[in-house]
Amino acid sequence: LIHLIGISWNTRKPLEKCWEMCSISELKFKGQENYERALASTKKHLIRIYPKFTRVNSSNYNPFICWNRGAQMAALNYQTDGKPMRLNDAKFKENGNCGYVLKPHWMLTDTIP
Repeated sequence: LIHLIGISWNTRKPLEKCWEMCSISELKFKGQENYERALASTKKHLIRIYPKFTRVNSSNYNPFICWNRGAQMAALNYQTDGKPMRLNDAKFKENGNCGYVLKPHWMLTDTIP
């Protein structure tokens, strides 16, 4: 059993406690100024990215942008098939469809290649 507390994604204040997590819009997470902070935050905290509110047609964003910044969860609109859903399916087939894929070692250390 895991209990997490949702904290606002504030660019001035980093997440501190191990049980804190953020749910962030794809727009806020994709911002170039958040790249370094995103990598640092995802080393010790869960981050969930969800589609922007203007996706009224249930379209999807490219989940690789989020995964490449260390996000553990990229929420997609499963009712809409397309390239983002195929990318998501392929990513999790890497590990036998077990539900997770380990992060690359460089995302867990302080050294970026």
